[in-house]
Amino acid sequence: MIFRRSTFVALIISALFVVGNLEIRAVPPEASAWSFPLGFQESNASHLWETDAIRADVTLAGISWEQKPPRAAWVRGSMDGEVWSDWAALVIEAEHGPDPGTDEARATNPASEPVYLGEVRWIQFRIDGQPGELEAHVVETAGRQRSLLTRVTDAWRRIAWREPSAGAAPGQPDIISRDVWGGDRCVGDKEPPGLTDGVRAMFIHHTATAGAYSEAAAPDVVYAICNYHANTRGWKDIGYNFLIDVYGNIYEGRAGGVDQPVWGAHTGGFNYYSFGVGLIADHNVSSVGAAAQLSLIELAAWKLDIHHVDPSQAITIESLGSTRYDQGVIVDMPTVAGHRDASSTSCPGNLCYPLLGGFRTSFQETGGAKIYGTGPETAPVPLGPTTFSFTITEPADWHFRLFDANEEMLLDESGSGTDVSIPWDGRIAGELIEPGDYRVSFTAVTGTGEVPRPVDQVITWYRAPFRDDDTSVHETSINTIAAQGITQGCSTYFDWWFCPDDEVPRDQMASFIARALGLADSDSDRFSDDDGNVHEGAINALADAGITVGCSSGGGYCPRRSISRAEMATFLYRALDLQPAGSDYFIDDDNNPHETAINAIAELGVTLGCGGERFCPNDPVMRAQMASFLDRAFISGP
Repeated sequence: MIFRRSTFVALIISALFVVGNLEIRAVPPEASAWSFPLGFQESNASHLWETDAIRADVTLAGISWEQKPPRAAWVRGSMDGEVWSDWAALVIEAEHGPDPGTDEARATNPASEPVYLGEVRWIQFRIDGQPGELEAHVVETAGRQRSLLTRVTDAWRRIAWREPSAGAAPGQPDIISRDVWGGDRCVGDKEPPGLTDGVRAMFIHHTATAGAYSEAAAPDVVYAICNYHANTRGWKDIGYNFLIDVYGNIYEGRAGGVDQPVWGAHTGGFNYYSFGVGLIADHNVSSVGAAAQLSLIELAAWKLDIHHVDPSQAITIESLGSTRYDQGVIVDMPTVAGHRDASSTSCPGNLCYPLLGGFRTSFQETGGAKIYGTGPETAPVPLGPTTFSFTITEPADWHFRLFDANEEMLLDESGSGTDVSIPWDGRIAGELIEPGDYRVSFTAVTGTGEVPRPVDQVITWYRAPFRDDDTSVHETSINTIAAQGITQGCSTYFDWWFCPDDEVPRDQMASFIARALGLADSDSDRFSDDDGNVHEGAINALADAGITVGCSSGGGYCPRRSISRAEMATFLYRALDLQPAGSDYFIDDDNNPHETAINAIAELGVTLGCGGERFCPNDPVMRAQMASFLDRAFISGP
């Protein structure tokens, strides 16, 4: 009798179930994602440009571009190369994405939104506009390209010991976990997205994935979108925090916990403040069905209550940079918004966006009495006077407490009513509290005995102007150069970040020194590789003053290269117009071309070296170190 190897594996698995407390879990096949260049011919029938039929086993497809995208693009699929699906539009605007300035945004590749085609063996693309350098990006999630070894490995991965399931948070709707649809497998070993300081709003999206899909295929649609976001777009994970299919099933999106403020990549410029829900449909062409609406209401009412956000209100927030609002623009935004409220996009579709007003009312009315607000209006909070504000949707007796990191109670207040405002001077026994994390507790009981979800929130207080330098030995110098206008922070996310451990690139160094010297920007255009750089004027000003001669690389300045400690010594030497020193202060800079400058700033007391009679001339300068160099050189002295 002859056994196939796959049959043998199946028998072993079956036997294990007899003797072990095992279960089969959902593990999708390992997805394949790849790209290839596209060639087009003009179609006489449509006056558009089309590719030949392309043989490829795929389930999802999109396109990317080098210079600029086509005016419009479409894709279709076929199982036999003869009978084709309808042309499905590839959304070119692709406004979903990470917040600008983040590592995730810097890794992003320009591409269309994808289209889920189902299991097809042929694809074809069509565009409107002259074809440039376009590439197809495809994902195969059906496992048709797997080897026997991969199939066997997947079979073993499906076996798991039964463990007690974790209980959902009170009121949480049924949410299909990442384990079921393959979220962790989709992202591989990418760095997790991380958490924000809290949720203040939600954004409703549609995925614009054209075409019908069965309920059984819906998890595969999520898996395919995740692979496209992670592998084609270059993101850390699927962009949405949650997704809802047309059958009303809710899916956990980004990793980090459904009840946590997970940093999304759905609404570039506003992710930090919000969570995003993607409706798996194209709501420019189809209406939002009853099942999806009911699930959206159930999910949003619970999630907004978790974070104590009032869906009927608006908030004032600062854009981190979107196609509708430039970075730094202050925006009044509904707490329940559509993607188009933040970006220049049609998302969540013309047949969905008009429903948002009704959704806000339903979110508010679902789930009984609620507490809105988590204490201070913004987080984190600068040390000093603040006000704790809460709103209870029904008259109630309330109790407020504030605890430090050791759970010692610092404040204890109680009262009755619906609108609660508790002012505080930020001091205990007359002393300003220390920077760090503090826990806010706010509970209430209504007149009918109902207990709304309590507030139990960690709030971070920081010493202005920056929140991330409170443990740095350079904090005093950082604050000093900030007060002098030499730095405004690192502008990666918000103005309360200084990024003390980031390396200083040469272009930023130019601006720091130009501000310290009071030099105005120059338009002399001294270098060939800084055109369009925001620091170009400062770079030219330093070159005009003889403080820099560039990086000796074909007339360039090398603006994005990290500056070394030795190079910084020369910048300061020239800026301060110093003379050579009479002593050799360090043992590791002999024959270094910047040794004269190093000794000169050491003699002035600007540097003490890096320890043990060493200067570490080739090490990069960190922003915190830079603050001390500049403070000693230009402001406070040695």
